[in-house]
Amino acid sequence: MEEVTALLNKSAVEEAPPAPGFYTRLFVVPKLMGRFCPIIDLSFLNQHIINMELKMETVRTVLAPVR
Repeated sequence: MEEVTALLNKSAVEEAPPAPGFYTRLFVVPKLMGRFCPIIDLSFLNQHIINMELKMETVRTVLAPVR
């Protein structure tokens, strides 16, 4: 696949060595114009990440305590 080769040439990805560690799949899906779109599957990594809830502050909520 040309897209994967291009990513390898740019050093954006590298082939995984045969050693213990975290590795993810890279595959391509077809696009409308006949080309392919590279996809990095991070679903395994997502299982090990703690989901922290963050509240998006607004200018009003930030300035309210200042007054």
